[in-house]
Amino acid sequence: MVGKETLIKELEKIERKLRKIQRERVEIPQDPVEFAEKLLGFYPTDYQVSLLRDRSKRIVIRMSRQAGKTTTIAIKAIHFALSNPRTLTLIIAPSKRQSMIMMDRIQGFLMSMDDKIRRKLVRKMLRTVIYFRNGSQIVALPCSVHLLRGYTAHLILADEAAFFRDDETIFYSVLFPMLSTTDGTLIVSSTPWGKNNVFYQFNQDPKFSKHVVTWRNVVEAGLVKQEFIEEMKRLLPEERFKMEFEAEFIEDEDSWLKQDLLAKAIDPELTPWKFDDFYENKELYVGVDFGKHRDYSVVSVVENRDGILRLVHMKRFPLETNYSVVIGYIKTLCERWRDV
Repeated sequence: MVGKETLIKELEKIERKLRKIQRERVEIPQDPVEFAEKLLGFYPTDYQVSLLRDRSKRIVIRMSRQAGKTTTIAIKAIHFALSNPRTLTLIIAPSKRQSMIMMDRIQGFLMSMDDKIRRKLVRKMLRTVIYFRNGSQIVALPCSVHLLRGYTAHLILADEAAFFRDDETIFYSVLFPMLSTTDGTLIVSSTPWGKNNVFYQFNQDPKFSKHVVTWRNVVEAGLVKQEFIEEMKRLLPEERFKMEFEAEFIEDEDSWLKQDLLAKAIDPELTPWKFDDFYENKELYVGVDFGKHRDYSVVSVVENRDGILRLVHMKRFPLETNYSVVIGYIKTLCERWRDV
């Protein structure tokens, strides 16, 4: 038999532990905007508020450059992981490097937190995985069928989805099945690139919640100046400006190479060679397209590897660059890489 006094002491001990846990607990605001402001010190624009508070299961995003898309999605991912214990969030992009851009932004926000608060929320941060103390995880992966299979996700962030290789297989045979048992959320974002892809289909689907932000919204929010936009209008081809800053899908019926064909030719695992690197005993070919006033001068290097040509290096020079500079660049490449 346990004595009355002993029982009272044990109950008091338990009560003290509960009070300690309560004091150490970090309350996560249900409102993601309040969460961003109070815990991350970030004050979103009106269009970022709209995206942060969107609880739709299917969301598609097209935003102008410098609109803060990556930042907004990163905050949404952190808030979801902390508000929903034991959940898995996947970040997927055409390449590992691109998926790490989102992961770096997420980890940057977590590192900006008060140290005591972060230690209460985050158990461990690795390069491609974040483990939270509530059992949730955020994982960054490249868009690769064999790397993606086997996961069951609660939130999927598909970034630059217009450039996914084999996008129909990725979305319909891999990603959607991941969400089937969790009733999970899919957020798809990208620069618009052609119309013969799944990203364009999602933009036409009335069941997807859509967030479209142009440069006008960005200027109004004070994130960029009108002068910068005017400069981009002057420097970029009209079609490129519409895609990058108007977030528009561009018709490419008159193009010799269709945009979807170019997207399919992208190898997400290929890492571009740097100008300062040295290479030997490789079968390399260099090409140059000279331009100066309206078109850019571009130098490209391809490697013949087992009969397949892979673009390993490309340099685009600013308008008005002298041809002698371009020729000098090629000469230096030939000296560095020898077999060019």
